[in-house]
Amino acid sequence: MCRHRELQYGWYDGSVQVDLSLLVDIVVAILAGWLGGVLARRVRLPLVVGYLLAGILIGPNGLGAVGEGAHVQLLASLGVVFLLFAQGVQISLGDLLRVRIVGLYGGLAQVGFVLSVTSTTVLAKVLAEREEAHTQYARVALGISITQDLSTVAMVAVLPALGTLTPAVLPVMGLLLAKAGAFVAIVLIAARAVVPPLLRRIAVTGNRELFLISVMVLCLVGAAGAEFLGLSLALGAFLAGMMISESEFHYETLSIVIPLRDVFGLLFFVSLGMFFHPAVLLAYWPTVTLIVVALVIGKCLVVFGIVLWARYHLRTAIMSGLALTPISEYSFIIAILAAGAPFSYLTDAQYSITIASAIISVILAPALMHLGNPLYRFAVRFRALRRLTRAARENDELTRARAQAGHVLLCGYGRVGGIVGEALRDFQIPVVIIDYDQHQVARLRREGVLALYGDASSPVLLRQSGADDAAMAVICLPDSRSMLLTLQRLRQLNGEMPLVARGLIPTDLDRGYAAGAEEVVEAEFECGLELARHTLLRLGKDEALVQSYVDQVRLFRYRSDLLRETRRAADEGEG
Repeated sequence: MCRHRELQYGWYDGSVQVDLSLLVDIVVAILAGWLGGVLARRVRLPLVVGYLLAGILIGPNGLGAVGEGAHVQLLASLGVVFLLFAQGVQISLGDLLRVRIVGLYGGLAQVGFVLSVTSTTVLAKVLAEREEAHTQYARVALGISITQDLSTVAMVAVLPALGTLTPAVLPVMGLLLAKAGAFVAIVLIAARAVVPPLLRRIAVTGNRELFLISVMVLCLVGAAGAEFLGLSLALGAFLAGMMISESEFHYETLSIVIPLRDVFGLLFFVSLGMFFHPAVLLAYWPTVTLIVVALVIGKCLVVFGIVLWARYHLRTAIMSGLALTPISEYSFIIAILAAGAPFSYLTDAQYSITIASAIISVILAPALMHLGNPLYRFAVRFRALRRLTRAARENDELTRARAQAGHVLLCGYGRVGGIVGEALRDFQIPVVIIDYDQHQVARLRREGVLALYGDASSPVLLRQSGADDAAMAVICLPDSRSMLLTLQRLRQLNGEMPLVARGLIPTDLDRGYAAGAEEVVEAEFECGLELARHTLLRLGKDEALVQSYVDQVRLFRYRSDLLRETRRAADEGEG
């Protein structure tokens, strides 16, 4: 019996202890990352810096609080997947193809083993924190970084042949390029012909859970497929995200992925910090400092020159150069392989210096990005540099979206929202509509209305709808919880915007006002009041008296300043 239990459950082979150690390592890493993030925010540093410092503290070269770094790194790889998947969703294939020339030349101009490769993961995280993932410089920087990511695959493949470089390496390189080309071709076909109709069919069911699972399947299958072909998980996840970016569901997908991206991304940056050895920095600080300074200046100048050569805006050139300074996490893998048996291309000291330089470049990345605007303001003082500015390239998606500034944001386009929307359109008031009904969104788009599919309470979707520049928002959602959450999110994005909401039950009034609404209209109360008005009129009561009664009931019910002012103005007009 005991033997049967041992075989069936594995209780006596130590597996429970291994599982507990995994759980402890994950809890310690998340707790340390959370504390690091809180402290970083307190001193106005980016979260990435807090996560990295937390990893340094709990790592094997610090307190040694994490027993098996491999446990955390396993989950950190999921952080890379979700981080790059989310970035891919925000950058469409069309956007990337528009920067293919500068991406190709910029990437190839910096290809080299270990130190020259940029971290796409760190770049994506910094762009997300700065809310600049849709900018022109973000597309340029990502185009260059993705080219470098492809080069790292080839580097790992040819590493064994570096000692005795022969023509035998060429078939290996050719096979890798063929695999990469095949994978990109599959992504292009799927992005146009497979993924959009698939997600459309799932969205029609109205089941959000099924939509979430479908997005996760696409993300993980894309990452696993790339890994199977000998490419990187990150590249596969990025391209999988771009497949969804070609559909109308990219904003809703982004709102689903971002929480996962942030949690697993924390583990990635904490695990990255565990590589750092403070003693190496103390022993070789002049060498490490020289390498970091040379890398930052060198990479900035190379990218700056190539982006300007491609006739992009001066600001895009400066920001792209600064964005590409962090050294890639794949450089760690190449350095480990190069330093280990049987190659031993790097000595122990060279390996330690390389890792220290890479970690410091990642820590400095957010600070360097903040220098972009001051450097640009300084550069435009020079007439020669001003001539290089070309605004035509700056077709920024976010700028185009904000061209709708002054619009009304309508959240929900059901029976109630549809009436509000028709009124706004009849009065030719610009409106942006958010709704979770795919049929409604598709119909509105055919009619030329700017409509977005997804959850109106999603901060990502609200931001993309231009909520921070809207003149007003009307919330007509079918449940109280969504209404209150959307009110809170809108108030956080735009503290001055008037908010009007539909309430479903009597308690929605007080809760709606507390959440930031200027007006909360209770649907059942309005229906009852209108029925009462019709009843009194049918019974022959004076129309002016009935209307006065209805107005007084409304004033008592809503406690609305606007209604009081309207009533006061009407009374003064009668007087």
